[in-house]
Amino acid sequence: MRYADPADTLTLDQLAEQVAPDILALLEHRGIHPVGPRWVLIDDQGRPHTINAARRASPHKWATLIRETRLYWWHLATHARIPRLAAVRVVALPLHRDHRSPQDTAACAPAVKAAVDGLVDAGVMRDDGPNHLRAVVFLPPAVLGLDGLALLIEDIS
Repeated sequence: MRYADPADTLTLDQLAEQVAPDILALLEHRGIHPVGPRWVLIDDQGRPHTINAARRASPHKWATLIRETRLYWWHLATHARIPRLAAVRVVALPLHRDHRSPQDTAACAPAVKAAVDGLVDAGVMRDDGPNHLRAVVFLPPAVLGLDGLALLIEDIS
């Protein structure tokens, strides 16, 4: 896990306030038009874990990464005070600092699965079965000046 200089670090609230409007505008531009209540959560801890990283990592190291990712998303959802939702659509948007080495669309599926598990742990939905998690949409990466993963959680019940 990387750590930034505290002087350069934004709080979760500051990050959401500065980046979330850009993400919502980008989603609209890419054809995602949220209609229900929605929340944007942003993990700015670096690029999301990919399928290729899962193949290369030892099982122990991979389990540790997934556990940390799941806990981080639990923290984000708890901090955002997202209520329990009956039906959810999740839109995943990988964030890139610059145009170098863009990830393939949906390569971040392992990170998104861990994030969804963190949302379940936080009580946002009862489980991630098809009755509660109705859709997961993967968008191509967006260059917004930081490496991370943004999730739009939309109540579609």
